Amino acid sequence: MGVAVGNVVVGAFRQSYCPTYLLGRVSSAAMATNQGAIAIGSALGGVLGSVIGIRPTMWVMTVPLAFTWLLLVFSPVAKTRELPTAQARDLCMEGECRVGDRDRCPVRRSVDAGRDPLCRGG
Repeated sequence: MGVAVGNVVVGAFRQSYCPTYLLGRVSSAAMATNQGAIAIGSALGGVLGSVIGIRPTMWVMTVPLAFTWLLLVFSPVAKTRELPTAQARDLCMEGECRVGDRDRCPVRRSVDAGRDPLCRGG
């Protein structure tokens, strides 16, 4: 249940924080990293299971996992109460899109002016 809720929170954060034009790349990079770690962990577990046995392998993998909560306790995440939000000024410069392509501008709201009212130049 915790993994499912965590996935929803991470997905919602990613969608609200990342610029629209980068969302696909960010999501695919996160998925590739996650799935790659699963594949590497599976191979490592298989090798360890063959070399030292199944029960010792379970302990070798379980003991470090029991202490992963310490990473959160001693990190700045423990003091964070709200997720950061993307700033419109980070996505535009003087009201013009940094991408340079007006049709792909992630913050452009006005087709005529090519400016976003949230931007400094808006």
